[in-house]
Amino acid sequence: MIERVNRQSPEVAIEAAKQFGIDMSGHRSKLLTDEVVEQSGVLFIMDYELFKRVKSQFPHAKHKLFFLGILQKDNTAPVEILDPYGSNLKNFQKTFSQITKSIDNLATLAESSVINNNKLNSFPNQKLQPQKRGELG
Repeated sequence: MIERVNRQSPEVAIEAAKQFGIDMSGHRSKLLTDEVVEQSGVLFIMDYELFKRVKSQFPHAKHKLFFLGILQKDNTAPVEILDPYGSNLKNFQKTFSQITKSIDNLATLAESSVINNNKLNSFPNQKLQPQKRGELG
C-alpha cells in the first residue's frame, strides 16, 4: 500500500533475505489494486496500520483480511509483524524469521488440508463442513 510503486528493497533487506535463501534484488514494490483484491481469496497483512488502511480503501474485502503473524503458532509471538523499513539488519532478520515461520505453518496447514480432503473424498457419504471463522472487526 506504499504509494511509491516500483521501489527497490533497501540493501539491508536484500542482505537479510539472503540469509533466508531469498534473492530480493529484483523485487519491486507494487500498489494493491481493486483487481488484485477481487482476484484474491485471502489478503495477508502484517500490521494493524496496514489493516486499517486496506479496510478503509477496500471495505468490501474486510472478510479477506488476515494477520500473517497469527500463523506463527506461538502464543508469545505478537499477531502483528512490524515493518522493519528504515531499520537495521537485526530487525529485518527478526521480521523475515516471523514471516518464514508463518509461511511454513501456512504451507503445513494447506498440505494437511489437502490430505484430509482427499481422505474425506474417499468416503462418499461424508460431507465436508466448513468451519466457522471469526471476522476481523
